[in-house]
Amino acid sequence: MQFAPSTERQIPNAVGPQVRIGSGRTGIAFGRRDVFPSDLREKRWQWLDNVTVVRGGHEIKTGVDVQHISDRYISLTAVDGSYQFSTLRDFGNGRFNAYTQGFGNPEDRTVSPYYSAFVQDNFRATANVSVNLGLRYEYQQLDQPSKANPQLPRTGVIPQDKNNFAPRVGISWQPVSNLVVRTSYGIYYGPLPLQVNSVGKTQNGVVQDVRDFRGSAAAGIVYPNVFPRSTDPSTLAPGASIVVFSPDFVAPYVQQVNLEVERQIRSDFSVSTGWMYTKGTKLRSNEDINLFPPGQRVVSIQDTARNISGLLAVPVFSTVRPMPYFNQ
Repeated sequence: MQFAPSTERQIPNAVGPQVRIGSGRTGIAFGRRDVFPSDLREKRWQWLDNVTVVRGGHEIKTGVDVQHISDRYISLTAVDGSYQFSTLRDFGNGRFNAYTQGFGNPEDRTVSPYYSAFVQDNFRATANVSVNLGLRYEYQQLDQPSKANPQLPRTGVIPQDKNNFAPRVGISWQPVSNLVVRTSYGIYYGPLPLQVNSVGKTQNGVVQDVRDFRGSAAAGIVYPNVFPRSTDPSTLAPGASIVVFSPDFVAPYVQQVNLEVERQIRSDFSVSTGWMYTKGTKLRSNEDINLFPPGQRVVSIQDTARNISGLLAVPVFSTVRPMPYFNQ
């Protein structure tokens, strides 16, 4: 049994708002970072019990692992505003091309129990072959949103994945006294970080509302001003950037295959060579689904003398959204 508390606190590095001039790689930034302030307090209870039983030529192991994890977050993207300028001249004239600010409730509590159990049998199949067979089951209960965005009811549901069975097998063969061949295969599941679970609960345009304004006219404010934290997002024009889980979201898993040959050269010296293969499936990724298929735009390629040396067709996305009430 264990109880493990932890605290991670990131305090503001400057007063707001954040200012970025130029690109993320070659530009400059100052002011308060858009991820500050941030506070995470976690409490983890864990109960684990394993039992080993020997019956004849079989060594049977079984066990359970129950964890209760509770995270309390205080975080809201760009709560004190974030300006983006293209050039220093634009900054000097106050002409920003984008402004971002988050509104709503910065506090969230996410509770995610995690259950797992396994059984494993180690036995000698023949005089020179040993076998290890195992099966593990894992289930992570994801916390659900307190309320959904009425414009997109899917934001009220985070899918639960309950069929995570992970088989494992290992074989060791000793054809002669000084040579051993080992091979194994297994499936391993990866739990969802609780912070991702929390983002799926809160960044739905209702609990938290992150707004991206393109240009000074759209934002309706002048640098360095920001909207008050108490601003009701419903008084702003539609256009929140939200996070929603895919309806068929499942836990990612990795398949691993291993082959190894070990040869004893002397009584105190041996050499081995091995091969390992891993394949990840259902790996988590982020995708902006509020986009129409891209069109094409032809741009010119110029040399140092600004002479056109070629043309290139590049994909271009429309600023019009399939779901116009939202941004990303």
